[in-house]
Amino acid sequence: MKLINSPGAKTVKLIFATNILLIILYSLFINYYDKDLIIRSITSQTIFFEYVSFKIILGIFFFLTSLVIYKINKDKKWLQAIIISGLLVRIILIPAYPVVEDDFYRYLWDGAVTANGVNPYEYSPKEVLEGNTKREVPEILKQLAGESGEIIRGINHPHIRTIYPPAAQIIFAVCYFIFPWKIWGLKIFLLLFDLAALFLIYKFLKKYNKPVIFVFFYWLNPIIIHEFYAGAHMDVLLFPFMLLILYFALANSNFLSAIFLSIAAGIKLWPVVFIPVAFRNLWNDKKKLILYLFITAVFSFTIFLPVLFTVFDKTLGFVTYAQNWSNNEAVFRILYSGIDEIKIVLGIHSGNTFQLTRWVTGFIFLVFLFFVSKKKNENHENYFEKFLIITVVLFFLSPTQFPWYFSWVIPFLVFRPKVSLLLYPVLLPLYQLNYLSTYFVYIQHLPILILFLYEIKTKKWNDLFIGAKS
Repeated sequence: MKLINSPGAKTVKLIFATNILLIILYSLFINYYDKDLIIRSITSQTIFFEYVSFKIILGIFFFLTSLVIYKINKDKKWLQAIIISGLLVRIILIPAYPVVEDDFYRYLWDGAVTANGVNPYEYSPKEVLEGNTKREVPEILKQLAGESGEIIRGINHPHIRTIYPPAAQIIFAVCYFIFPWKIWGLKIFLLLFDLAALFLIYKFLKKYNKPVIFVFFYWLNPIIIHEFYAGAHMDVLLFPFMLLILYFALANSNFLSAIFLSIAAGIKLWPVVFIPVAFRNLWNDKKKLILYLFITAVFSFTIFLPVLFTVFDKTLGFVTYAQNWSNNEAVFRILYSGIDEIKIVLGIHSGNTFQLTRWVTGFIFLVFLFFVSKKKNENHENYFEKFLIITVVLFFLSPTQFPWYFSWVIPFLVFRPKVSLLLYPVLLPLYQLNYLSTYFVYIQHLPILILFLYEIKTKKWNDLFIGAKS
């Protein structure tokens, strides 16, 4: 079943060319107005709303192009246009100051701390700036604070010790060694990992005889462009390792799957959810399953030793995130309200509803993960589908649905395109308007969720992206 009437070749090329032109113009817009869109010091509401509107328009043209992109698969010049224009907008945005985001300050500070031989989980930025009455702050940290200038003072939640896992800290430290305190240096590092992800995606598409033009879903995705180059978020560091987990799972190379699972978890904790699928074909061989789970555990334990050697209290990022963090959450907020109403009806006035909701969503996800993993992986399409669906459901159920978290889905979306998920770049820019109304949270997520469930249940539009083969 087709979602729309199939347009002619000229219309497809016009949509595609317009999409490329708009994303280049967007990169130039950000490069020009970056200083006007610095978080906590936005100089013009007009420019801010233009920025949000620009992202929505980009999302609309990305979605329209996505629906017809397969029709130009055999034209190599359009594939070249995707690669060149995608690289161009990234290069244009490298010198731009990150807009409406400030997480990058923590990456730069953590990199400096780690590179100078101090455990980044030991002292919070606030302790370094204000001193600590209980213990002496190392002199090297005081020196780094002076060198960093605005960076340490720009860190959000400065009373919290860092939340970024040790493998990410190593990358931050290498970045500091090469480009100390340079935001553009950080973006160059992001670009290197981004290029590695692009290379792996291209190889996957070729190997499994899928339209290579589908690199468009990743390389010109507005969410990727904005969150990593306009916003300077670090999640792209994870993508090559996510793809390598998938690659070695497909190859039944369990040892390498275990290694890359550990590294991925060392950059962002959440990839541990791939364990049941990555090792699914070992379920009938309990000895091997236990062996590779043990290998994964040992490597992960080794990576996380710096965290284990520090104090676990509410000032540690991992603890705070696990207990209290929530933002831009739609499904979680609905579940929270439902549980709170049930408690009122039952006359239960004790207990933390927020924590209970976290436990409920965690349980729902684990049940889902069991049923998804229960069926044996018979071919590569099973792997593609499961890696995608697991990541999507994790995002939907998460109490933190930041726009850049959706980027985790995109590398897998390339191999199993879903109409519903390709619509996200249209709605996620509304995140910036959450301060105007709580309803923007639901507008961002619920239409996508409803469409996604309908798409999965009915399997409609499954043939929408079936065009030319590579």
